[in-house]
Amino acid sequence: MNGLRDSGIFPFNRHVLTDLAVVKQGDRVRQLTNAASGTWIHKQITNLENTPSTTPKEMAKIKFDELSKKKPRLGPNLILYDEGTPNRLSKARNNLIHNIERLKEQMEPDLRLKRIQIKEDFDNTVKTQEAEYSAAVKKLTTEKKQKCDEALAKYHIELKKIQAYECYIEEVEQRTAVQFEDLENARKLIANA
Repeated sequence: MNGLRDSGIFPFNRHVLTDLAVVKQGDRVRQLTNAASGTWIHKQITNLENTPSTTPKEMAKIKFDELSKKKPRLGPNLILYDEGTPNRLSKARNNLIHNIERLKEQMEPDLRLKRIQIKEDFDNTVKTQEAEYSAAVKKLTTEKKQKCDEALAKYHIELKKIQAYECYIEEVEQRTAVQFEDLENARKLIANA
């Protein structure tokens, strides 16, 4: 670097911005315009001085090899299928199964309590419905019995009225018979007089 600057090719400090820098690599000359900083230029010069001279074809092959070694990416969570994909899928499947089992274990107490609560609610509902049904049947039975008792009481009242009327008729018949007998005796007395 000092040799290049002393030779007059780089008449500027490496920490000072420049609009034009000529970098020599072997027999080739590359022109860098609007460099960001002298530090970046210094790094590029150092790399070029330590890099052996290669042809553009060789450089392209080296670049292609470097890119070929990198994993292609389609996005933050997407990668192309390669030989390691089955292993990754198997590991992901095992992790998923493990997470599901762990989630089941975590949810089991809640599910058990939920089942108990549902059973208790169901039993309470059945008991309530049975009580309501029994009360309804009892109410209907009571109402029906009450109506029957009322009808029976009315029947007894009517029966007593009929019995009383029959007694009255019997008394009237008896009085009529006595009166008829008295009249007959009186007729005989009149006839014999």
